Amino acid sequence: MPIHILMPALSPAMTTGTLARWQVAPGDPVRAGDVIAEIETETATMEIEAVDEGVIQAILVAEGTEGVQVGAPIAVLSAGNAWPVPAAAGRPAPGGRIIASPLARRLAREQGVDLSVLAGSGPRGRIVKRDVVRAAATRPEAAPETTDLVAAKPAAGLILARAGSGSSETVPHDSSRRALADRLADAARTVPHLRLAVDCRVDQLEAARVRLNALAPRTGARAYRLTITDILVKAMALALQQVPAANVTWHEEGLVRHRASDIGVT
Repeated sequence: MPIHILMPALSPAMTTGTLARWQVAPGDPVRAGDVIAEIETETATMEIEAVDEGVIQAILVAEGTEGVQVGAPIAVLSAGNAWPVPAAAGRPAPGGRIIASPLARRLAREQGVDLSVLAGSGPRGRIVKRDVVRAAATRPEAAPETTDLVAAKPAAGLILARAGSGSSETVPHDSSRRALADRLADAARTVPHLRLAVDCRVDQLEAARVRLNALAPRTGARAYRLTITDILVKAMALALQQVPAANVTWHEEGLVRHRASDIGVT
């Protein structure tokens, strides 16, 4: 029985979004939980997962389509079970590229998992999140993840190694800075926090984003589409360059001042 895949609401306020990229094609089998597409909103790019099992029968909305209404059909899934033989571990796609979802690649980098030795369980042998999570959990050296901020502090050598040779310097702590850090850490663990937000008008920023996307290549290796998040990350990176005292990492021996802006988005 055909099942319509609908444009999801990725936030309570979302009414439309951009279908940035399909990760499946007509004829591909999918399981519940497989990443099937990437959706752009004004603030982020997110993956959407299949909630049913079956075979993709038709794609109704092309890649790059903007203003897709939440709840609108974007693809048709034929319910059923038609599975190819699982891909061999580490088998790359034509051209030597390993097929993996963006989320799986990010998790693999964070967990130190080698994608080339994994057998993907997604469509066409694609490596997805569950493959990386399973591989990380079954490693001999795998240990429970800690949420203790003190226990998770990285050593100076590890921070410097990650930053790259010659890209950082360590500034030893004085007694007042160390005492201040201890008090702030205690406050973060024991004092309830109140977070405040502010609404900003970004009409001109949004207009600039639209103009830049209109000039961007739609296909090929250099294709891209900008989101508001991309622009904000760029602004933050420039701010860190203009205020080097804020571009630091704490560890017990001193502050590591970074010469490059390295920003993670979650």
